[in-house]
Amino acid sequence: MRLRDAALLFAALMVSMCAVPAATGGRALAAGQAQAQPSAKRVAPPDVPPVQLRKVRIEAVHWGRARGFNQNGGYIAAIDPASGQELWTLKVYDVHYDPNMEEDVQDVFIRKMTRMSPSRLLIVDEKGRRYRVDVKRRAVTPRPTPWLRPRHPSRADAA
Repeated sequence: MRLRDAALLFAALMVSMCAVPAATGGRALAAGQAQAQPSAKRVAPPDVPPVQLRKVRIEAVHWGRARGFNQNGGYIAAIDPASGQELWTLKVYDVHYDPNMEEDVQDVFIRKMTRMSPSRLLIVDEKGRRYRVDVKRRAVTPRPTPWLRPRHPSRADAA
């Protein structure tokens, strides 16, 4: 009997949620009227293996808001491999949120981290933007994205 009651309650809730979409501010849409906001949820952030630099392990921090940061994605953390203690965190890039859209579909996470030298990383975000991180100085430098570089005409084209 309890299972049946729970199933009926669940069905009633689902019907009530579908009757008036939340994205319309509680108003039903007129026939043929499009919904203003996207309703699709984003997929999980990519798995990014940690990178060992000198005596620290660098990890991507995906869920920054759960840790009190102002955005999800765009952060790295330095971890002491011996103790597992977090030594520091660094914001690599900003995520700009449009208040008229769902935030979760706007999150931009780190997609790849590559060791460039004993103290430098190359980080690529989900949009393909690249950043060089000097771990020793905790400094970030945006790098040109190869497909966004301006094309220079060759000498044959200039003639």
